[in-house]
Amino acid sequence: MKQRNGYPRFHRARAWMAAALLVCFLASAVPALGERDVELSPLHYGQEAMQLHLENEPNTVELDGVTYTFEDDNVFFFQESVTVYGGKTRSVYEMTLPKDVWSAADAPADALLGTVTINPETKVTLMVGDGNRISGAYRLSEPMIVTDVYREDVRLPRDASGNPCLVDRIFLYSYSINGEEIHRAASVYFDYEDYAASRLPGGASASPEEATEVTPTAEATEAAPATEAPDAAPAAETTGKPVVPLAIAAAVLALVLLAVVLLKVRRRGASAVEPASAARPEARPSTPPVTEDDELRRLARRFEDLTARIQACVNDHPEKADQTRKFFSYYVPTAHRLLDYVTGCERAGVSKSELDKARATCRRGLEMACTAAQKHLDAMFSNEGLDADAEIVVMEQMLKLDGFQPEFDRRPAGKAD
Repeated sequence: MKQRNGYPRFHRARAWMAAALLVCFLASAVPALGERDVELSPLHYGQEAMQLHLENEPNTVELDGVTYTFEDDNVFFFQESVTVYGGKTRSVYEMTLPKDVWSAADAPADALLGTVTINPETKVTLMVGDGNRISGAYRLSEPMIVTDVYREDVRLPRDASGNPCLVDRIFLYSYSINGEEIHRAASVYFDYEDYAASRLPGGASASPEEATEVTPTAEATEAAPATEAPDAAPAAETTGKPVVPLAIAAAVLALVLLAVVLLKVRRRGASAVEPASAARPEARPSTPPVTEDDELRRLARRFEDLTARIQACVNDHPEKADQTRKFFSYYVPTAHRLLDYVTGCERAGVSKSELDKARATCRRGLEMACTAAQKHLDAMFSNEGLDADAEIVVMEQMLKLDGFQPEFDRRPAGKAD
């Protein structure tokens, strides 16, 4: 029987079959394992959210006896990527996509609407879900632990006919500050100008009230969907038990099957497959987009130079790679997205006022990115500076103990060699 790298083809095929079974089982198990249907109440949005804000009252939602507050903080951010109407009240984002954006012939099927970023200073427990803010019925993910930057692209959903569907996404997250537990909520909602969109297949359809809730312009007219939307699905009860035993059993069975096959291969003398290298891959920065603005080009070159210096330091001192994790995972892609936004505006030929606004925003962002890069670079060498000072002090003491006076102590003040 032919072998490749000491691994018999027959046993290799069995291993791949087991892996394929594992993937199939996990693919069917993940939705059941990682999600649960809940009913969030009460939900205040639109005018209700604005009224609470004007009256300086908290906007809250409850789940499993925990109260989550919609409030601005330095953890949750949403940055739209397209022109929208509307805005946010505290952390309730409610936006309408203009008709010329969602209905454009050259608009991509899954156009990027914006990006959610959760940038914690400490550990954050996060649940994310889609649903219906009118009924409060949502399907939430199981809690996940976020210790680094969490980023999620919000894209334009469409049904089987290519029509846009509502975006109704909620984020519930918790963290601790000085021993105090903080529970926060945020929501991102998109509907469409001149079109009463339905929800994704399987979800409740939009009501007329919701479809016209955000009025972008005085000229916006009421429109009906091409087909009559189905009635809203009833809200599912909160079970609090997201684990489905059959799904767990299937996943465990697949894991056991894969382990047995691999164990048999090893016992028959097949060479073990070399594990993937655990070395940290080089996070080489890509070249930032080129813009027509001289000041932005200068800031981009400075940021690229600082990034290259940080990468060179990591290459020379791999033990410092962990210090740069947040820099390469957040600051570098964020700076590039800002430049992408400006170059996109330049190519699209937007008005001068909009272009100036985009450039000013990008300049401010790049200045902060350069500051962050410089501070990261300085921090990577701060410990070496302390070590060098300590070495000098020790060397001076050793010279004195050996009966030698250090040269720099005998020099007249202000004179050098």
